[in-house]
Amino acid sequence: MVIFAKLLGYSCLVSIIFTIPCYSDDDDFILFYPEESLKISLNEANINRKAKKGLQKEFEEHETEKINDEIDKTKEDRDSQKLNPEATKHIIKALDYELDKESLGKQIEEYNAAIKIDPDYSRVYLYLAKCYYKNGNYGKAIANYSKAIELEPNYYLPYEKRALAYACRQLYSLALEDYNNLIKLNPNKIYYYYNRCCIYGKYMKYEEAVTDFSKAIEIGGDNIRLGFRNAKSSRYADYVVCLSFDNYITHCVRGWSYYQMGKTEEAIEDLENAIKLESRYDKSYYYLGNINSDLKKFKEAIRYYTKAIDLNQNFIKAYINRGLVYQQMGFKKYPCDDFKKACELGDCDHYNQAKENGDCE
Repeated sequence: MVIFAKLLGYSCLVSIIFTIPCYSDDDDFILFYPEESLKISLNEANINRKAKKGLQKEFEEHETEKINDEIDKTKEDRDSQKLNPEATKHIIKALDYELDKESLGKQIEEYNAAIKIDPDYSRVYLYLAKCYYKNGNYGKAIANYSKAIELEPNYYLPYEKRALAYACRQLYSLALEDYNNLIKLNPNKIYYYYNRCCIYGKYMKYEEAVTDFSKAIEIGGDNIRLGFRNAKSSRYADYVVCLSFDNYITHCVRGWSYYQMGKTEEAIEDLENAIKLESRYDKSYYYLGNINSDLKKFKEAIRYYTKAIDLNQNFIKAYINRGLVYQQMGFKKYPCDDFKKACELGDCDHYNQAKENGDCE
């Protein structure tokens, strides 16, 4: 998931992480949600200070717009007598706290006060669950998302959120049920298929994963725009910001799924297509490194691992696997350097084993 910023005709890649917080970048199958756990890493972006500030402003405006929509919805439900007026006051107060970036505790207190007054209003459970999700209390988040679904079973958003909370607790079978329901509610949402196939991948159900990856590609073509920028916003009109889930990710992970099924030619084709679509995605090179290593094409494997590391200098698995290939090629120093680097990043198993064997100092 990336953001492309185009400033005065110059395109650049801004590093944005849209994965949910309970996952590591080393996972082969990472679920994502385009508006959850947004973590902007603009410091390394190759754009000028004005554009960085503008991007940050756009994200903040987007988040504010979502909260204001929730306030409007709350008032609308009050006016149509779907929500108790006193409960409305507590909900709006909590949402105002969110706008002012007040503590989650204050928001939770107000939502619970609203529930005591009007326990049959579904959206308040959704908002309360969001607070628990943000502070990592996935159990309470799940309970409140479930209550929202019980009260409003055809509303898609609680299913989306609950599925991610289930995934954070590694309750993948339950997350899978939610994505099955979501696809019934809306069969054309690209990331429902993507997340469901990631769950299949975690269960090593690669044929099912490939089917869903292929469906994602069929729906999206070469590029899936999820619609981030507010068309009414013109203050930063000198550059264009768009949120895009590009199919290089789908080609990449489908390629790795093909390989797990023993379909090496299809895997290589998908991974090479992923690189053609986006040459700066580290995992495409990493998976090609793994395939070439298994095929005993060690020089090619080294080349791909090195490219992955050039793109992501914190890629632990790439260092480890490159070190293992260097070992098979008979080198002494290079494997130690890679295992030591992986140890510095948090995985010391190979480095410690090499030291025990007398291969590294």
